Amino acid sequence: MDVLKIGSQGENVKKLQEQLAKFNYYTGVVDGDFGEATKQAVIKLQQDYKLEVNGLCDLETMKKIDFIKSLQN
Repeated sequence: MDVLKIGSQGENVKKLQEQLAKFNYYTGVVDGDFGEATKQAVIKLQQDYKLEVNGLCDLETMKKIDFIKSLQN
């Protein structure tokens, strides 16, 4: 998996935004464009789950998102 960050675009970013919105971290437009609002949502999730706070959707952050998603199913 590629690290998603400011400037990243595409389907993976859209899926990330959808998950962040589902967890009430993201309130912006789900458009597949990793901008400042997406970065801030990632930072908030990282802070809440005691991950490295860097605003990047890296492997550890994706694992945590997958874990949260599994709890909701």
